[in-house]
Amino acid sequence: MVKLKPKEIKLRAFKVINKDLKKSSSDLMKLLKQRLNNSVVKDRMMVLNAEDEFKESDLIANFDVKKDSYIFGSIMRVTQKEGVPQLPDSFLNESRIDIEELKSLTETTSLIYKSHYYFMLNDDYVTKVSHPNK
Repeated sequence: MVKLKPKEIKLRAFKVINKDLKKSSSDLMKLLKQRLNNSVVKDRMMVLNAEDEFKESDLIANFDVKKDSYIFGSIMRVTQKEGVPQLPDSFLNESRIDIEELKSLTETTSLIYKSHYYFMLNDDYVTKVSHPNK
């Protein structure tokens, strides 16, 4: 039997505060599902700092809505720097990016993959799982 070395991860959890007293919870899932439906990756990309010359961005690369009870997905950090694996421009026109596809990247482009993390959310909580140094 192969014994695997445990990996350290960082789990962060946040409570969504609902300020609308007429509702029992927030509309977070509903609003995010509306944005995710029929979207491509470039629609789900956000520049972190507009003044950054390399335009470092986060994008929702992949997601799955589970029976209207939660959304699970991955967020990728991309930049325009050199020296790390590069994402093909065609990835931005896809509906989802599978993290496993990144292992075979050879294409040169303007966007470069830096890292990724996973998230899960519902109307009441948002959780994030990443490596300890993120």
